Amino acid sequence: MAQTPMCPDQQETSYVGEISECEVQGSLGTSTEEKEEAARKQVELEEERNRQEQLAAKQNKAAGDIASLEADLKKAKEEYDSKNSAADRLLKQANESLKRCLNSQDLDGIRAAQGMLEEANVMKREAADSGQRIEELQRRVEKRKSKLISSLMEKRPRTS
Repeated sequence: MAQTPMCPDQQETSYVGEISECEVQGSLGTSTEEKEEAARKQVELEEERNRQEQLAAKQNKAAGDIASLEADLKKAKEEYDSKNSAADRLLKQANESLKRCLNSQDLDGIRAAQGMLEEANVMKREAADSGQRIEELQRRVEKRKSKLISSLMEKRPRTS
């Protein structure tokens, strides 16, 4: 009948230099535990590296989104300036034309000047709409920048 191995404190007699199976298993268990711990740490490091890469990718995407929004904002500002200045020029021309036509009592010229004034008003409304779009884009840019800065500050280790 085969005996089950006993640990040294359970053995009645032990020979010098003899290694019991319990000691071998204990040493194997320790090295296995160390290997498992090393593997677990490696997995944790890999997961942390993946999280850092994902965070960096998100931040790059957010920065790209911000750059795109800023480009849209710049384009909208240029459009606003163009519409507004064109409307101002047309309004000025219409007023001058209206004054001339009133002084000369030219009814056809007065009607033309009135049409120019109406068109100038339409252009001013379009410019105002562009102004609202600019404000909306500016809020979105600021919101995205704020979120990006907040996320960077949260991930940064704090020094005390």
